[in-house]
Amino acid sequence: MSQVQVNCPFCQKALVVESQYLGSQLTCPSCGGTFFVPAQTQAPQQPQNQQPGFQQAPPPQYQQPGFQQAPPPQYQQPGFQQAPPPQYQQPQYQQPGMPSYEYGSAEEVNMFTALKKYAQFSGRARRKEYWLFWLLNFLINAMFNVLNFICLASDAEEIGLVFSIFSWIWSLAVLIPNLAVLARRLHDTGRSGWCMLLNLIPCVGWIIVLVMTLQDSQPCNNQYGPNPKNVVVNW
Repeated sequence: MSQVQVNCPFCQKALVVESQYLGSQLTCPSCGGTFFVPAQTQAPQQPQNQQPGFQQAPPPQYQQPGFQQAPPPQYQQPGFQQAPPPQYQQPQYQQPGMPSYEYGSAEEVNMFTALKKYAQFSGRARRKEYWLFWLLNFLINAMFNVLNFICLASDAEEIGLVFSIFSWIWSLAVLIPNLAVLARRLHDTGRSGWCMLLNLIPCVGWIIVLVMTLQDSQPCNNQYGPNPKNVVVNW
């Protein structure tokens, strides 16, 4: 049978009363006063024994649906900026011993590029620049020779002599550009411009110089300047 605790209204002494006496009159054993005990007197809560080593779980927190809880504020020391997260880049693997090439925009050349660099013996000239200028000289000399032959065949020797003089004038005018572009062509292959003197060797000298001019440009920068094709080799 359960018990409840009531206070005497006269002496305020706490009395323990069994539940069967609720709703009736009681006499306080301390002061002898008689009072009425209501029937809805709340029974005292008995202490709950908890097993040692276990913590009581916190009550569940209910959140209104449709609303998200705001994240806790982040406090940052004034005067300091947070560093960005590191960015990782996938390494590029290259086969050891193999060079890498970087291509740029090559210099535009034509038949008249060597004339623009009239007496420029320094620098480098690619094969295209050298052979286009050689083709220009061949076409002009061939034109003068054909006109001279036509004049001689038609008994116009005076006019043919004029074309011959023009041919000699052109050859003298382009003598320095021919030497300059040949020197730059040899520089492009990594050789000195003085190698053109090999033409003075009888029979085989011009063949040696021709083979040199047919070789491709050195892919890297040499002592005479950067590659005219703008191709850089990284070893």
